[in-house]
Amino acid sequence: MKGKTKRDSAETPFMSVAEAAQLAGVSPRTIIRMCVDEQLPAVKMRRVWRINRAKFAEMLGIDVPQAVA
Repeated sequence: MKGKTKRDSAETPFMSVAEAAQLAGVSPRTIIRMCVDEQLPAVKMRRVWRINRAKFAEMLGIDVPQAVA
């Protein structure tokens, strides 16, 4: 089957806004606001924000599975 396939979230060094919001216990809008204000280690890819998994976990003081090199 051609097309995009979903990767396991631990396979990528970035996480979605929804995943970050769930981990932090805040709304996705709060995460987006923090990305815009450069309070989070994030990049905008087209219209979608991606948060650096390792740095975000470090900020929260939690363990999040890392991408396999």
